[in-house]
Amino acid sequence: MRLYDDPGRPEDPVKDLADTIEWSTGESAQLFSGFRGTGKSTELRRLEQRLNAREDTVAFLCDMQQHMNLNTSVEISDFLISMAGAFGEEVEKRLGVDHELLHPC
Repeated sequence: MRLYDDPGRPEDPVKDLADTIEWSTGESAQLFSGFRGTGKSTELRRLEQRLNAREDTVAFLCDMQQHMNLNTSVEISDFLISMAGAFGEEVEKRLGVDHELLHPC
C-alpha cells in the first residue's frame, strides 16, 4: 500500500495502516519504509499507541538501532537473532519478568 504518493489515499497513513491491520482476518505483515528522516519512527509510535488502545491487541515497537549497526550489511540470521532479543527486551519492559518461569526449581 502506497501511503504518501497516491492522491486518492487518506491523509493519515497511521489510520490507514491501523485499519488494514485491524480488519485483517488472520495474521498480517505490513512493510513500512521510507528514507532516513521522513518520520517513519514517529508514525510507527503513533501506530503502536493506536493499536495498544484496543483491548484485544498488544503491539510492540522495537528500535533495531539499539541492537545492530545499521550502517553495514547484515546477514538475515543476525537480523533475526537481534530482532528476537529486541522483542524480548520490549516484552520484559512492558510486562515484566516472571522469574519463576525462568528458574522453576
